[in-house]
Amino acid sequence: MRFLITAGNTRMPIDAVRCITNIFTGRTGTQIALEAYSLGHEVYLLTSAPKLVEELYGQVQHPHSPLSAKLKMPGQSESTPNGKKPSNRLKVKEYQTFAELQQLMEAHITQERWDVIIHSAAVSDYQVKEIRTSPKPPNQELEDSEKKTVPRSELATGKASLVVSAMPANSELVDQSVLDCHELLGKKIKGNYNEIQLILEPTPKLIDYIRPRWGFRGLLVKFKLEVGLDEPSLQAIAKQSRWDSQADFIVANTFEARREWVLIGDRHDHFEKIDRQQLPQVLCCLLELASQEQNQ
Repeated sequence: MRFLITAGNTRMPIDAVRCITNIFTGRTGTQIALEAYSLGHEVYLLTSAPKLVEELYGQVQHPHSPLSAKLKMPGQSESTPNGKKPSNRLKVKEYQTFAELQQLMEAHITQERWDVIIHSAAVSDYQVKEIRTSPKPPNQELEDSEKKTVPRSELATGKASLVVSAMPANSELVDQSVLDCHELLGKKIKGNYNEIQLILEPTPKLIDYIRPRWGFRGLLVKFKLEVGLDEPSLQAIAKQSRWDSQADFIVANTFEARREWVLIGDRHDHFEKIDRQQLPQVLCCLLELASQEQNQ
């Protein structure tokens, strides 16, 4: 089977040196990708942490076999003793930002055929809509009407400048300075503001694009993380979440128990609680069985 797997986190840029991201590393998705590869499947891994592939490979099935003898990594030439070309069943492509992941997913899903898509990447739920600055002396507030805003979309396209009001200690407005948008995105936001507000807006749910917008018809696996829920509540949310995204399987867990156990739910709303370390093996086994059922 052909697997497309996403792993890692996404970055939402604020300026050239700052971003909003999350703590997840891509370890789970990488482990699943390597398990599928070890079972003989063709795997394309989109990840923000490609170095994990080399690091985790020895923990799958072949601890004494170097990964370089098994697959081709970006920028690495590969040869075999008999001169034949390698099968190259595992390919790895790096992304960093939400936009990069969206573009990669759309291109590969709409232009290629996949039997399985596993969307385990921890995708940003919010992106920067506006950046508001309030330059003022300490302990002195500006009225809302004196705060200047500029939409993030205009900053990104280079069509807007950010106007900030410079206020002296006597509170009288005496001057204005204009910061070109490149001052924010081409370099970095200066450190001489007393207050900066980021206004966030929701990002598109990429998992919900996979079937209706990008036309995928194979087996789809969704991941769901919640905080502070008991097991019955998590299962109820996971059931609805799987249905909403038209997924065949859902892997759900809580932040508190993320290293201990997960729930796997199927299209019949049957859930099984398994040890976190068994997830790659169990999930790949379920996908192989589901594929066999589809082909009967």
